[in-house]
Amino acid sequence: MNNPNESFLHGQRSSEGAMPVILNNRFLLLYGSQTGQAKAIAEDIAEKAEAKGLHADIHCLSQTEKKFKIERESCVVLVISTTGDGEPPDTALKFVRHLKKKTLKNDYLSTLNYTLLGLGDSNYTNFCNCGKTLNQRLLELSAKPFYPPGWADDAVGLEVVAEPWIENLIPAITHFLKLPLDNNQSARSIGCKKESDTGSLMNSVPPLSESSLTVPILSPEYLKVDFLDTETVNVDELPLQNGCSFPSAASPVVMATVQSIRTLTAPSSVKKTLVVTISIAGTGITYRAGDAISVVCPNPPEEVEALLKRLGLQDKADTPIQISVIEGTKKKSAAVPKHVPPKCTLRHLFTTCLDFREPPKKALLRALIEYTSDASHQRRLQELCSKQGAGDYTCFIREPSVGVLDLLDCFTSCMPPVTCLIEHLSRLQPRPYSVCTSSRRYPDSLQFVFNVVEIPAGSGRSYHRKGLCTGWLEGLRSGVSAMSKAEDGGDNRSEDSKFSMTGDGDKTGSEAMNTGFGDSEQLSLQMQNLSLNNVKIPIFARTNQNFHLPDDLTIPLILIGPGTGVAPLIGFLQERAELKRKNPEVHHGEVWLFYGCRHRDRDYLFRDTLEAFVTSVVTRLCVSFSRDDQPADAPRYVQGNMRRHGSDLVTLIQDKGACVYVCGDARNMAKDVNEAFVDIFAEHKGLTKDDSSGLLMKLRLEKRYREDVWT
Repeated sequence: MNNPNESFLHGQRSSEGAMPVILNNRFLLLYGSQTGQAKAIAEDIAEKAEAKGLHADIHCLSQTEKKFKIERESCVVLVISTTGDGEPPDTALKFVRHLKKKTLKNDYLSTLNYTLLGLGDSNYTNFCNCGKTLNQRLLELSAKPFYPPGWADDAVGLEVVAEPWIENLIPAITHFLKLPLDNNQSARSIGCKKESDTGSLMNSVPPLSESSLTVPILSPEYLKVDFLDTETVNVDELPLQNGCSFPSAASPVVMATVQSIRTLTAPSSVKKTLVVTISIAGTGITYRAGDAISVVCPNPPEEVEALLKRLGLQDKADTPIQISVIEGTKKKSAAVPKHVPPKCTLRHLFTTCLDFREPPKKALLRALIEYTSDASHQRRLQELCSKQGAGDYTCFIREPSVGVLDLLDCFTSCMPPVTCLIEHLSRLQPRPYSVCTSSRRYPDSLQFVFNVVEIPAGSGRSYHRKGLCTGWLEGLRSGVSAMSKAEDGGDNRSEDSKFSMTGDGDKTGSEAMNTGFGDSEQLSLQMQNLSLNNVKIPIFARTNQNFHLPDDLTIPLILIGPGTGVAPLIGFLQERAELKRKNPEVHHGEVWLFYGCRHRDRDYLFRDTLEAFVTSVVTRLCVSFSRDDQPADAPRYVQGNMRRHGSDLVTLIQDKGACVYVCGDARNMAKDVNEAFVDIFAEHKGLTKDDSSGLLMKLRLEKRYREDVWT
């Protein structure tokens, strides 16, 4: 599968050269996007600006020196995301590197007036770090802000900050350019109508149900679909997502053979955890312990079929189509999205290219109103996309992850054309997974671990589903559909087993499997795995891989990874074991590992492996069980175990130069571990909380406190 060099651009922008066009209503609008959100927001700004008589000259930051030169501009708006451990998105790397040059004079950008919207996620430590450091650098180079920067938080919804920021941005640009202000509303006002008493996806309550509404401007249609009834197309030969390169890709997409998929948890466990082993022999993929790979997964076929049926297109699902731009469309620089094959089928398009599971953006809700016949449905969609209905949008769409199919199942009078969805749905994104092996021990294969996510019907979701990628991967083993209306029979627990990689690495295959559920179950699973020999999944290596061990073997390690967060730590232990075996004369630093789960006998992942490493690599294994019966003073979570050993941890960090690695949940665990370290430093070093936080930040800056966390 071939991937072009350009990434995540939904359409080609017009070429205007590097010199700015002299228009008194022009401003330069730049975006740096990793997954498309910054680009979508920039396009929204451009549409709102055009509606107010402004000319937004919009470009991706990757086009620096080709389409624009920042030092020659006078009015610039930047929208930029943060990725990885606070780094710029791939598309902004060249731009940021240029501005970081120490040879630039302090007045390099003295003629530039700018504002900036940073996108980030406060679940991660370096919230909006790219935007904030870029803003600081612009100030250092004498650029002047004409409007305050904004910091949008994906943890609570980017729209919470982005929408009011954009609303006030347009008048600020107009004022800066010394153009007459337009006193009219930039969005359409809708009259009030009383609704029912119960708030839900379908219904609102006062005051929203009795309010006048300000809804977004309707985006112009720009795509058309022609059915090619007399032609054929072999979708199996089409490059994945039209050959468009993926975000964070450090390699081409390759097909990796699945060697095994095994269950790590007992049948009675609350969560089902699987470990997947894949062969990378001959793929060109290389990795280090601590790296992550991305898996490119499809949408479930049952959901694709249901969506096409809802659109009335099930009979046309496999008819070749041609997607093109409407002649004379009013959309600026309209083009078929780069990840969409211009010639394919609807089934192929919705299976591999478009994400209809993600919560629909307000621009799509606004477009759906035009194709909704029931007045009450129209009103509710208006509320959900309105400025006044921001709370309802968060509560009933964003937080419960209501998708387009859910929405169409709910608003039955809405009958949009398929082009409406193609125009507004985001690209189907790959899913990253941390590798739990070391290439020093397994150079031709790797493993990754995940919990199978279960998402029940309810709260606006019209059907039960599993996580998009985790459900698909589980289905490769079990043959059970990831979209099941009924849960009975959907999980063959008799084939579950525990998988254990031995601590010394001498056993492989069936020898490394420790079932605990009987020989018949083990044989069943082994026979089942034989059928996986020809199963391949698309993967690629990722950029910004910073979760690595220090090269110095004498440096102590503090490893913290509850639940599936232990996965990359297993790779670290394998790495240290191999290096210790090859360098027996070298003194190796201590290794402390903190692990936690609910129950010792149900979901203690890699139990045999970890306990075997205690005799060879791990100095101290500290395990906690949050739901088991145990003494009242026993620590139930990793942070409790850390506090119990606080004095030892301070000695390791302060006197022995230990490095800390934290892996797992960003929303709670990573924050709790951070807080535990602050408390430990305060208690055992006699510091204030502020000074303790400063010490922890110093460790981060020195790359001695690293995180691999996810939401």
